[in-house]
Amino acid sequence: MASSQPELSRTVRKVPNLLRRRHVFLGGTIALIVAAGVLLSPFLVGWGLVFHSTCENETLVSHATDARVPDVLVNSPFGGNASGAGLMPGDFPGAWNGPPPSDNFRFGWGARSSNGTSFGAFFEVNLSFYRDGNVSVLGPGSNAPCVDSFQVEFNSPYQYGNFGAQITKLSNLSDENEANYATFPEGPNLTIQSPAWFNNSFFAANSASISTCGGALVSTTVHASGLSIKLKFDVAGQTHWLPTVLPFWEQFTYRFPANFGTWQVDNLSASGGPGGGWAFSYSPCP
Repeated sequence: MASSQPELSRTVRKVPNLLRRRHVFLGGTIALIVAAGVLLSPFLVGWGLVFHSTCENETLVSHATDARVPDVLVNSPFGGNASGAGLMPGDFPGAWNGPPPSDNFRFGWGARSSNGTSFGAFFEVNLSFYRDGNVSVLGPGSNAPCVDSFQVEFNSPYQYGNFGAQITKLSNLSDENEANYATFPEGPNLTIQSPAWFNNSFFAANSASISTCGGALVSTTVHASGLSIKLKFDVAGQTHWLPTVLPFWEQFTYRFPANFGTWQVDNLSASGGPGGGWAFSYSPCP
């Protein structure tokens, strides 16, 4: 019995050391988990405590001077007429040559079309295209990485002005296969093409048709927010198209003649659409 007591005593003295080691181990594990959560938070929840990611312009790769970009695009119903205006924020480059008279000031141009034709109003602006890169910024903030390889910056043009252009199509009876760009005559043998690619065509009816068969003239006003385009630019001989949404408030008025026919309507401003107003496909009264 005497020989076993020292052994029991040694065993009792070892237990506190083992508990301390476990506490240190658990404390270190928790600290590592917390540190990992802090470092990974920008990627897991889109918000970082220590750093966050942001997208910055790195290199200027292309530049366009006094480029002609659409302010509004207007399709008219066959037999009827339409008008539209694109209202731009007063501080948007190319909109207004001077300080805005008020914070909510908007400025823009309009276009008219009739009998199934399509027209657009365009304004001049300088375009600078940059290659984008993700940059880590110290400090808390939202994680906002690049969504595209390039980004465009709008700058005030050297000359302010607006231009009207007819958008070509195969037939005035329908806006199907409407041209995706506009050209401007600049002389007997010279034309200028807009770098903006747009989709203002009729694809399929997604709204109620308008019919005046046996009825009176119909007039309706439509509003839309934002005009979706793609801007063309070249880098090292390769052409790129950059999706861009112009922050313009669009207003359209369409007039359909009495007892004339039925117009299918493609609402271009519906969810997932390219923006703008309406596009039409006409059929006569039976």
